[in-house]
Amino acid sequence: MAESKGPILYVDDEGEINAELLESEGYQVVLYENIDKAIEAIEEGLTYKLAIIDRLLPSGDGGEVAKISKIINPFMPIIGVSKYEAKMESVDLQINKPYAHRKLKKIIPHALKDPKKFLEDLCLYTNISQ
Repeated sequence: MAESKGPILYVDDEGEINAELLESEGYQVVLYENIDKAIEAIEEGLTYKLAIIDRLLPSGDGGEVAKISKIINPFMPIIGVSKYEAKMESVDLQINKPYAHRKLKKIIPHALKDPKKFLEDLCLYTNISQ
């Protein structure tokens, strides 16, 4: 099976650098720096296989984008990024800022290859480590 390269929904007002790094590795990235525009695109049928969403943007709470994404596709992995410890609602995995690009680089291929297995593995790991 060929490795999936996306598309990846990336919602972050400072996400341009990471989006460019992912694109340089062959990933298809759809970047939104505004929550309302991201939600509008999702509601209009934007398709993506993984979402990476910042918690706080000048335009609002990234958790709103995560909630809508989960309603539309509950088996799509969502990675939240935040400089705050509190976990975002509706995200499957949270990486705290500043985070190394290499963390995303390790996670993304697994999330795209088999999203359902990725979510099951996260659930299992979370239950074991609690």
